Parts: sequence; C-alpha cells; structure tokens
Amino acid sequence: MPILPGVSAAKPKADVPADFTILRESTSSFDGDWSPLKGKTSLFVWAQPASRIIPNIAAAKARFAEAIFAQRYREATHSPDNSLQGIVVIFLDKRGGVAAARLDDIGYWLGGTLTRDGFLARCSFDPVGAFPAVTRKVRPASNAGGTTPIKPQ
Repeated sequence: MPILPGVSAAKPKADVPADFTILRESTSSFDGDWSPLKGKTSLFVWAQPASRIIPNIAAAKARFAEAIFAQRYREATHSPDNSLQGIVVIFLDKRGGVAAARLDDIGYWLGGTLTRDGFLARCSFDPVGAFPAVTRKVRPASNAGGTTPIKPQ
C-alpha cells in the first residue's frame, strides 16, 4: 500500500508507551466479524501489561493501540509487501480487549485528513467496556454498545 497523501515517509517512529509488552506479531487474514477488515490481510499484535498495576488501564490500552497503529503503519508503508490492510492489537490482561484499524484510516489520521476522534470512531474496540474513555467519547450514547465484535486468532 503506498503512502497516503500528506503522510511524510521521514516521520520518526512513534513512541510506544511502556505500559505493555509485545509478546508476538503475525500477519494473516482477519477472520473476525468486523466487516472493514473481514477476510483482509492484517497484522496481529499481542500485548500484555508490563507490570501488575497500571493506573487507568483502559486509557493505557487506548494510548498503546494508537501508538502501535502509527508505528506499524509507518513500517508497513516502507515494506515491499503491500498486502497489509489492517492492524489488530490484542490485549492479554484480565479484562482483555481488541483494537483494530484499517491501514488507510490510520494514514488519513496521521496525514491530518481525519481528526483523532474521527479516526477512533472508524476503529473497532471490543469489548466496548475495555475502552470506555475512547468509546464514550467517539460513539453516540445510543450506540455505546454498538461496536461490531471481532474475534482474535
């Protein structure tokens, strides 16, 4: 996938918050129910808390997912393999949770075409309760529980 207009290839790597440790990464077809990525090649990133106590873990998950989305987008746009279409972060803590985004939406966000809130509204957060600060802010109250669940592999 080519770099989207307005996204500089020279931008440095995003700082990834140290609240989580990446256990593994793999690329495969997305078999979840979220239609924007269903059947598309995605990067799966499994992360666990770096310590037993993380203040406000829901906000920490959102920050970590955003940083991974930005960093892996920049890496993907410099890769000779152009098949990647999405990024999925799977949290392996007591509450769990999965955050997913389409690669083109990440590019629009980083390039300034989408605001942060606009970008987050296009992402999938499952379960909604694992990301309350994000989902409350970007989803109308009538759709607070309306994210389409996705199934991690």
